[in-house]
Amino acid sequence: LLLELGNLLHAALTSTSTPQSASASPMVLPASYAGEPAGCGGFLLQVSLYIKAQPQRFSTNRTKVALISLLSGHALQWAKAIWDANSVMNNSYEAFTNHFKEVFEDKGLHNELHNMPFSQVCD
Repeated sequence: LLLELGNLLHAALTSTSTPQSASASPMVLPASYAGEPAGCGGFLLQVSLYIKAQPQRFSTNRTKVALISLLSGHALQWAKAIWDANSVMNNSYEAFTNHFKEVFEDKGLHNELHNMPFSQVCD
């Protein structure tokens, strides 16, 4: 599992098929995520922004799932079970992230932020 994920990620990150603009500043890889509910949304946001900033490196769902699989602790155990089962989620970034949120997202925090007036969220 880890070797295959590492190979996919390495291939995506070292791809030279489309050079980046000289003016674009490189983004830092998102920090590893261990499964803390409060950090779920922020981790997924960082991964999404990283992928969108470098679409040439993440042109397939499988390479996107490989990136989001930079996990540790409980989150890595969960991802390993998904990967080992050869789940359809391995080939669908949307399905993988949706299930990821079901498992790790802090539902109470999500509901609290969703119901909070916009002015309070941005303060």
